Amino acid sequence: MTPERFQQTLKIYHAALECDPERRSALLDEKCGRDQDLRQEVELLLAGGKTAEASLLSMAMKESVRRLTDENPRVLVGQTLDHYEVLSLVGSGGMGEVYRARDINLGRDVALKILPEGLSSGGERRRFEREARAASALNHPNILTIHEIEQVDDHRFLVSEYIEGETLRDRLARGRLPVNDSLEIAIQIASALEAAHAAGIVHRDIKPENIMLRRDNLVKVLDFGLAKVSELGTTSTKPEQATLEWFHTDSGVVLGTSAYMSPEQTRGLPIDGRTDIWSLGIVLYEMVSGSPPFNGETKSDVLVSILQNEPPRLTSEVTNHRGALKRIFDKALQKDRDQRYQSATQILEDLKKLRLETQTHATNLSTARSLAVSTFNARGLKIALFAGMVIVAGLAWYKLSRPTTARPVQPAPKVTPFTTFPGREQQPTFSPDGNQIAFSANGDKGDNFDIYIKLVNSEAMPLRLTSNPADDIYPAWSPDGNLIAFVRHVGAQIGIYTISPLGGTERKLYSGTSAFFSFYEFGNALCWSPDGKYLAFSSQPSMDQPNSIFLLSTDTLEAHQITQPPEGFLGDSTPAFSPDGKLLAFVRGASSRDVEVFVMPVSGGEPKRLTYDNRSGRSLAWTADSKWIVFSSWFYGGLKLFKVEAAGGTPQQLDVGTEFASTLAISKNGDRLAYSQERRDTNIWRIDLTGSTAPKSHTNLISSTRQDYSPQYSADNKKIAFTSGRTGSNEIWVCDADGQNAVPITSFGGPDVGTPRWAPDGQQIAFDSLAPGRRDVFIIGSQGGKARRLTGHDSNNVRPSWSHDGQWIYFGSDRNGDWQLWKEPAQGGQPVQLTRKGGREGFESADGKFVYYARGYGVAGLWKVPTEGGEETLVLDGIYQGLWGLLDKGVYFINPDTTPHAEIEFYNFATGRTTKVSEVEKELQLVYPSLAVSHDGKCLLYVQVDSFESDIMLVENFR
Repeated sequence: MTPERFQQTLKIYHAALECDPERRSALLDEKCGRDQDLRQEVELLLAGGKTAEASLLSMAMKESVRRLTDENPRVLVGQTLDHYEVLSLVGSGGMGEVYRARDINLGRDVALKILPEGLSSGGERRRFEREARAASALNHPNILTIHEIEQVDDHRFLVSEYIEGETLRDRLARGRLPVNDSLEIAIQIASALEAAHAAGIVHRDIKPENIMLRRDNLVKVLDFGLAKVSELGTTSTKPEQATLEWFHTDSGVVLGTSAYMSPEQTRGLPIDGRTDIWSLGIVLYEMVSGSPPFNGETKSDVLVSILQNEPPRLTSEVTNHRGALKRIFDKALQKDRDQRYQSATQILEDLKKLRLETQTHATNLSTARSLAVSTFNARGLKIALFAGMVIVAGLAWYKLSRPTTARPVQPAPKVTPFTTFPGREQQPTFSPDGNQIAFSANGDKGDNFDIYIKLVNSEAMPLRLTSNPADDIYPAWSPDGNLIAFVRHVGAQIGIYTISPLGGTERKLYSGTSAFFSFYEFGNALCWSPDGKYLAFSSQPSMDQPNSIFLLSTDTLEAHQITQPPEGFLGDSTPAFSPDGKLLAFVRGASSRDVEVFVMPVSGGEPKRLTYDNRSGRSLAWTADSKWIVFSSWFYGGLKLFKVEAAGGTPQQLDVGTEFASTLAISKNGDRLAYSQERRDTNIWRIDLTGSTAPKSHTNLISSTRQDYSPQYSADNKKIAFTSGRTGSNEIWVCDADGQNAVPITSFGGPDVGTPRWAPDGQQIAFDSLAPGRRDVFIIGSQGGKARRLTGHDSNNVRPSWSHDGQWIYFGSDRNGDWQLWKEPAQGGQPVQLTRKGGREGFESADGKFVYYARGYGVAGLWKVPTEGGEETLVLDGIYQGLWGLLDKGVYFINPDTTPHAEIEFYNFATGRTTKVSEVEKELQLVYPSLAVSHDGKCLLYVQVDSFESDIMLVENFR
């Protein structure tokens, strides 16, 4: 029976069940017509009930599998589907074929999962598309990256990253795994689930077939086809749903998912993330023991075992840590889910603790064995036996005498404030002996930054080394301890200097320019090479290019460029040499928020990307063994500290630096960590532009104790949309024009949102968000509701704005490798590229003929291009992204380079003249959109930092 025939039979069967028995005959006459076989199949179902229905289901599935396996796979090798060149057939099954292909546009290998011809419509197609939507909403190193869904002729296919490796099922076919390997795989699965659950997505089908092991030991979770976005915290599924929606062809119909179902899944109860935790527990048990804990000859037997039996006890052959594993299994496999691990984070923590315990045990055992071998070689067999007895007795005594709870391997990290002065202390760097910290601070007046030194574990006041009226930032201690290098900022100009830790005369080594005018957010950190011969720093090769990493010779003072960021990016910054001098880590970003960590050989070569969440890398530091990179990353409401292996892997959050931890440093011996902890409050201010009063009055219009920014007036000037973190995470808010009656209209609860822009009719608001794992444009009703995702390309899409007729959305996108301005129909459709020379933020002119735009973060210049594309013309230099507002008569903008305060200015299109409007009294907010003008030209909104303090925190016993 074909799937189509089965669906037809089942549809008529259910229709017959719902009508009165006396009318069934007439219904069957109407629905079946002269097809007597079809009528007989329906009547058998009606007579046999659920038993007959199950038999029919089995027949249909077996026929589907037979058709798909008996027929030769569609041979697509050598063909080109859209821009994908098909290279080879990887495998085939009930859900179609998987091919390896080459993305011609981007030059990368991808996997194409092609839906079978007979199943390319209806429920299977919906399931196929649901798989892509669920997985593409997540961006995590341990989750398969879905690029897009395509349709070429009759071929419907899903495009994903191509993975070199094998499934966990294939690995288990060779026998059970060592405990350490099992824990590492389970930790990475748990990390993926943690990210999915945080996004409200439950996988529902965790099993070895859906776990891919890459050759570099990175684990990938596949197949979110059964995944469900949890709108109310739970989802509902029937016990047989997994089998109905997914089946394999390895040996007929394999009901493999049954063994990994949670008790609530088998009973058809509502489910949440705890069902994935159960399945992870089953997978971990199978890895360490070689077989799943619940078995049976039939699916029913398996389900009964899940509901009634306990997992078999682990044998002594499995591990020396049976007790610790048992505790994890006992908690993960609780049949009452309220007694189970309540989050993936909880089981992830226990798995990491057990991994540390196993590694420590292995080290102790290796030491004991080495001692025994050494003793044997030196004194002979008798002495070796005696030494072995002593070792065994010692280990036995240790095991019997130690407390039942595991003792810490080392003293717990201790976190204390290192500085508590008024103002901001940031960018710490340790002296080579780890007993002093140099840092930059702006003092109680907050006027400018200078370099200071302070002793560790001393109450003595810090020593001030510089006193220049410019900003001296990012100190870096030389390996021999004799010099401190630092960067001096004056607008876009930078200079690199050195000075003795005792003070005295400065020496200038380099001068250049930098696009990072917001240096405290994403700046020009310095780092000495371990041999002291080079200083790594960030600068522009030329004024119209993004920042790159340079190496400055301390002998010849020659600078050599070593990185080449893509055009349109903010660039590369924050270099950090590994202690062994072999590698250089740095960050590459499109803005101060959307940056990633990279690493490259110091000798040269292609940089390797280590993070993939579009929000990493505020500051970098290496551990003493050159194996890990610690970095600061914006994560669900604040800056936190993470670490990632230089060889690649899943970033792990540290237990310290969990509250707005920004710039950081690690001492040379690795036992001390210092980081700056920030407290910042930005508010929205209003200037009345009517009349000729000078100076203009400033009113604090929208404020809270958190950050409020990115304002924009509605077309009728009666409402203001803005972004605020006042509920603990950034959301889009709307208030009246007087700042009153503020209400949130989004509820993402963690992923960053920003740049709200009103539709011309005031009924909708477009904004961008990191909710899908990268930045995409969303549209929501101005009264709130469910947000609609507009963009979905495998790229970042930011800073939307509307055309005056409401038909188009303009936005910046890096989909072609660099930032350009695009537009897309507001109802969805094919996007159109407008610029070729760079673009990231644009607004349409009042007459609808042009789009005025800025090219990127820190790149000066206001440009315009026809709304249909064409010549790109420079309008005015000195205007920066996020700091301008367009009217029909001209443009208001903030000039951040004026001193002593940034100025608000107006450029008149007709006269070509620029006039000063007012000054920003405090520090300017440079990272987010910080200026808006009412459409009638009567009021101007800007964002300033009303309160910004940071202290340096010191962590002792850091490892």
